[in-house]
Amino acid sequence: MAAPPKLAELGLDTPVYLRKLPRKDSWRNDEALLAERVRGVVEAVFLRGPTPYSLFVVASDEDYRRVTMGINSGRGSLKEDVSYIPILPRDLQDLGIPVERSPGDTRCHVANGLHLEFSAEESQLGELCQRIMEAKRSVWSLKRNQLVEWEAQTRTEGCLSDKSSTQCLVRDCSPG
Repeated sequence: MAAPPKLAELGLDTPVYLRKLPRKDSWRNDEALLAERVRGVVEAVFLRGPTPYSLFVVASDEDYRRVTMGINSGRGSLKEDVSYIPILPRDLQDLGIPVERSPGDTRCHVANGLHLEFSAEESQLGELCQRIMEAKRSVWSLKRNQLVEWEAQTRTEGCLSDKSSTQCLVRDCSPG
């Protein structure tokens, strides 16, 4: 059983915004020309989903775990594979894209408190994706076997991400 990576091992300063990818291969790493890759990624990662666009801000390994378990609470298993593209706050700031806190819709109240959203024009989304690609940032993927430890911890603390939980025992957890 492989442990999930620590944020420090992923090579970016925190805080970092995480955009969940519909599929790991949504963030194309093929040999297509950059402009073609950008168009494909904008379509797959942003334009096919609802607006405003959802992000989570993570500043610690604990945030990373809670966001992942919260997202997976709405899926078939807490151990579902999940992939993110990391976005730095300055990426959005430099493009004039404001980010706002918004209530998340996971079963984890702590993760919901880390939820953000933004709206952007298609051209801004293209610039954002190009910036990330040119910086050679990689998709952060977590596989089922990496999530075993996080699932067990989530169940032990009674986090509501575990559908069998009736009361969260996490000190900072509050619905609101």
